[in-house]
Amino acid sequence: LQREGVFDEVIVFGRSPERPGGAFSRTRIQELAWLARLRSRRFDTVAALQPVLGRAGALRLRAIVRASGCAQSFGRDTDGRGGFYTNAWPESLDSDVHEVRRALAVAGLMGAEGEPDIGITPPAEAVKEMDAFLESAGLAGCRPLIAVNPGSLRPSHRWPVERFAAAANELVRRKGGGIVIAGAPADEHLAQPLLRLLSTPSASAAGRTDIGQFAALLARTDLLLTNDTGAMHMAAAVAAPVVAVFGSSDPRRVGPFAPPERARVV
Repeated sequence: LQREGVFDEVIVFGRSPERPGGAFSRTRIQELAWLARLRSRRFDTVAALQPVLGRAGALRLRAIVRASGCAQSFGRDTDGRGGFYTNAWPESLDSDVHEVRRALAVAGLMGAEGEPDIGITPPAEAVKEMDAFLESAGLAGCRPLIAVNPGSLRPSHRWPVERFAAAANELVRRKGGGIVIAGAPADEHLAQPLLRLLSTPSASAAGRTDIGQFAALLARTDLLLTNDTGAMHMAAAVAAPVVAVFGSSDPRRVGPFAPPERARVV
């Protein structure tokens, strides 16, 4: 998104590896240094698109808003916890409004109108690199090309590798084509067992792509079979058809934001 000119700059608010769901960085000193850096930039406005989840979430977002020194802030008043914003959209997480719609509601508070195009175009260089990868893997001419993303940050969101393999093998038996495994470096331990279970032309790109290349790879596929994870949203953004396996999450709120003909949840 930064390369496309959507953002001028990305400032990372790090999380602790020891606390994957934690709000702040590893140490209090790092937290304060990050907030001081934010304040030194003298921002005029803050737009927070995420919900205010519990007391810890409220403390985190309030600290960011105050540290920015902004005159006005826009955000989501989640179940009454967003009173620190100067402009807030009231919401309840009990409703089935999609997260994208909730973010757009905040944009509406800032004056945005109409139905935006939230798709992205992969970088041209990344497209060339992924085309070269598919060519070297013997998958360039395979149609349909099916991507399988077996990983997820949350173990509870992971469908068993054996079932991904069975579904992928059956798809190729019926339709032909080939399979490419997608994922982050943390998914390589799932990609290799999956690769061994596939009985069709296949290759793994797990851990071998940056975010632009990942988008380019998905844009080249005819279908992504995935868990409830970021790959699902990336596929929707590049207009790749997607089938997502859901467990405890509510797909009405966090499912792929795409037309029904391009997205299925099971």
